[in-house]
Amino acid sequence: MKSKTGVFFNLVLILTACLFCIETAFGQITTTAVPFLLISPSPEANGQGCTSVSRISDDPYAIYFNPAHLGISSIQNNVMFSFYPSKTMWLPGLGINDLTYNTLVLSGGANLEEYLSLPLSIGIGYSRVNLDLGKFVVTTAESSDGVGTSNSEEHSDAFSLGAGLDFGIKVALGITFRKTESNLVGLGASAWSRDYGLLIEVPVTELINKEFELMTGIAPICNLSFGSALTNIGDKIKYMDANQADPLPRNISIGASMEIGLNLIKTDNKIISFSWSRQADNLLVGRNQDGSSYYRNIFGDLSLGKHIIQGKLTDAVKISQGWQIGLGEILYIREGSFNGGGFDHISTDGWGISTSGLIKIIKLVAEDNSLITQLIEHFNIHYDESSYSTNDSYNPLNSTKFSSLSLFIKL
Repeated sequence: MKSKTGVFFNLVLILTACLFCIETAFGQITTTAVPFLLISPSPEANGQGCTSVSRISDDPYAIYFNPAHLGISSIQNNVMFSFYPSKTMWLPGLGINDLTYNTLVLSGGANLEEYLSLPLSIGIGYSRVNLDLGKFVVTTAESSDGVGTSNSEEHSDAFSLGAGLDFGIKVALGITFRKTESNLVGLGASAWSRDYGLLIEVPVTELINKEFELMTGIAPICNLSFGSALTNIGDKIKYMDANQADPLPRNISIGASMEIGLNLIKTDNKIISFSWSRQADNLLVGRNQDGSSYYRNIFGDLSLGKHIIQGKLTDAVKISQGWQIGLGEILYIREGSFNGGGFDHISTDGWGISTSGLIKIIKLVAEDNSLITQLIEHFNIHYDESSYSTNDSYNPLNSTKFSSLSLFIKL
């Protein structure tokens, strides 16, 4: 007969080791349930130090940490779909081949100004994230060699809604409803949570003078943006005993971004662009002396002046920053880092290619009413890659790689 006690204690040992590695890699000194919710799924953002809360981008994964992105992206009617061509090997430094991370996202938006005489746009999105923890051997008191295997995994399904207003300065709000499920060697638990997001975009050059040209046919680009998000707001999650429930990884983020460059007016093509972002994150979970957990106030330890403007590191706050160079809206080069909040310095880099610039070139040389022009102007494809690196070869995050393929349809 199988011993439930034996299975339980093996489960505890396995999960303690696994979750310790995951949370150590994320610098989370305070234990939370389902820490995989803190992993950034965006290869584009991850190449820039995992900055996503304030960057203005057509990145479909941007809604994962700030649903307000839907309010900005929906200003242009569109549908976006992105997925991983291959799963990410999570924490490759541990040498566990079946520990993988995978995700996909689908979103769409509509600009309602034509129908409401109000510069309002709305967007909706769905995202799914899955962390496969692999197979574990189930043992009993009678058989330490094992009586079988059990697969463990955690996943979340999120539904997001965003709305934006464009009065020259664009302001967007968003909300996400997320169901998270954790299935750990026969023990299952689930919880609902919410995310709230704010995003503000200030197109400086357009506000100053829309007609200004540096030279004939070429206009300057200067955009500023600010974003903030409060994520994983919900009840604690329990597997067996409600008195031992663990908190969700509630987090507050603030960030600021800037973009400068040159735009070819005839095709509305960014000849060259440079963007930079800085983001601060604070885990809003604390522990009492008796070991019980609690949620801290929603503002945490974040300071706009200290963490965003000055970029100062503190023990409780993670600082992420990164940059991107875009060439003709075809090729993108990215670098960044994140540090603090329990992290040692993690460097990031990445690149991406897009058909957007190529399509604009084709439109420029082809006849305006040609069939090929009419077809391709409604489609765009992105491919992005990024990776993490550290000076410590034993850091489990070292050599983590992400890649995604995205399809954009303009309606």
